[in-house]
Amino acid sequence: MSSAPALGHLLHAAVLGLGGVGLVALQAPRAAQALGLLRAPTGGHDRRVAELRHRAATGTLAVLERPPAGDHPAYAARAATWTPLAATSSVAAAGVHLAVAPLHLADPALAGLFALAALAQLGWALAVLGLVPVPRRAGLRVAGAVVHGACLAAWVTSRTTGLPLGLHDGAVSPVGPLDLVAAAWAATALAWCLRPGAGTDLAARRAPWSGTAWAWLAGCAVVLTTLGTWGGHA
Repeated sequence: MSSAPALGHLLHAAVLGLGGVGLVALQAPRAAQALGLLRAPTGGHDRRVAELRHRAATGTLAVLERPPAGDHPAYAARAATWTPLAATSSVAAAGVHLAVAPLHLADPALAGLFALAALAQLGWALAVLGLVPVPRRAGLRVAGAVVHGACLAAWVTSRTTGLPLGLHDGAVSPVGPLDLVAAAWAATALAWCLRPGAGTDLAARRAPWSGTAWAWLAGCAVVLTTLGTWGGHA
């Protein structure tokens, strides 16, 4: 094996392994809050209760403004599962795309496509989690549908008729474990974007994560690190 392919495979395994670790590290502050090591930010419900108590004590109790839809307990409970699932899936899919890019260094067009997909999916996930500011929260659903829909369309095309670009123009790629899990993660994020209640989920995205969401995060991290250790094709 020549040095260039060997380097590509080494980077591929390293990125997948680091991706699994990074996926967990991304939520380290939230995990610390869940374990009581860090104080969690005050939610909308707690703020309103404190304000009501203050107004009752000072004799200024009046009708308060209606809280945003996302502060409702029902919306917060739903967002505690669905929003983390979508964001985690997007980060995991980005990790796969970033990991396979070094395997295609001889084909700049294809390597660039993988890198672009990874950056788009990672950026979208960070925006959904509220870790990066966005001008319009409502646009996240549309942006996510475009990003993940395009990734799925490109994957289906590459496995059926072949992508019309790069050194392997029109060549059909084989299906492997890496591309299957990446497609599944992209489909999960896309399904969230198409859900009618995704807008209110975003409004309550800072709600504590459910057990299902944490289990999904752990599962994604295990899959990434396992594929990085044992290898996989994408």
